[in-house]
Amino acid sequence: MPQLPLTASLEEGLDELLSDVSQVEVEGEFLTRSLEGVHAVLAALAPMPREQERLAVALLNDVSFFSRILPLVPKVHVLAEPAILLLLAGNAIARAGEITPGHYVSLEDYVQAKRNPGSVDAPTATPQTLESDSLWQTTAALVAGAVARIAKNSAEKSQALRTPSRWGVKAVVLSNLGYSAAALGAGARPQGKTIGLYAGVWAAGVGAAVLAARNNKVSQDMVPAVVLGGAASATTAALVSDESVFRSGSIAARGASHGANLLFAAEAMTFARAVVEGSIAGRGNKRNFFKRNLNAVLGAVESSTSFIGHLLLADGLNRR
Repeated sequence: MPQLPLTASLEEGLDELLSDVSQVEVEGEFLTRSLEGVHAVLAALAPMPREQERLAVALLNDVSFFSRILPLVPKVHVLAEPAILLLLAGNAIARAGEITPGHYVSLEDYVQAKRNPGSVDAPTATPQTLESDSLWQTTAALVAGAVARIAKNSAEKSQALRTPSRWGVKAVVLSNLGYSAAALGAGARPQGKTIGLYAGVWAAGVGAAVLAARNNKVSQDMVPAVVLGGAASATTAALVSDESVFRSGSIAARGASHGANLLFAAEAMTFARAVVEGSIAGRGNKRNFFKRNLNAVLGAVESSTSFIGHLLLADGLNRR
């Protein structure tokens, strides 16, 4: 199918951006890992001009973000946010077997291959096919994530984030189980240092939930929700941090741990929004007007963080 002028211009701009970023060099573990995350995001966005469903996802994310923070704008995020994850699930199935930028070993290799087809001998990751268990596990994870988003938006609309729904918590757990199953199938195993790190973050979150519940900022139901959801998120993050599997492969694979960390952060922001909601319930003074606006901004940032997290994690598992 011929490209539209808009998508052709978008592809040209993305190719120029990828070429510039591929030449950036950094030193040190932290900066190296950060740059790998940037490469993974760019590799995930680069197919947009030719993968219409991925382009629609990016546009819906922008619409959803501004729908949350701008007054008098229709709250289309209620429909857009779960649609984003369902489109990503459809994208994974529709593009099964295709070579994408994320499959390349490095961004430099992709840029060179794009400019001079056949000039790069570096191996690419093997595309997942419709027969791959990993493809269906990540697809199920994305669908469960959409269900969790519907539950979250429903609670937000009724100002009930302080009392998480049981089916919403189950959806978060199931989404992480899908990702964890795909990571285990790839041969990933949690390593000692990452187990300790994520267990510590999880324990801190549980402690914060217990304290907030005691101060009536959130309901008592928040504690088991944080215990279960946090444990599931921590397990996924620990698995995709296995460097022997995800640091030695493709661009997309090296972004998987970044995706899991972003999803972890998004859940932490959801908890923060619940606490803010608890502090403004039933009040109408100027300070609470500020808190309501803060809650709206937190919601927009949380939604976009979650979208990028799902995108990187699904690509990291499907395009490794």
